[in-house]
Amino acid sequence: MKKLLVLLALTLLAGAVPFAGAFTDDAGIEQKYRTAVDEMAEKKVISGFTDGSFKPLGTLTRAQAAKILCVLLEGSE
Repeated sequence: MKKLLVLLALTLLAGAVPFAGAFTDDAGIEQKYRTAVDEMAEKKVISGFTDGSFKPLGTLTRAQAAKILCVLLEGSE
């Protein structure tokens, strides 16, 4: 279920224009997801961790998924 939510969120933003250097470990983000991740970061849907990393191989928690969905539906405010 978590992977489905992330895939849905990434798919919604897949056509956006990327910006470079969103996260300290952005080299670990697969190229096919880079545009979506960068766009979501630019729109403040995702913000990464306090150390500036994204942790692309980490597990998405229930709280992180809820935050992504809320921001996508209601905006970042």
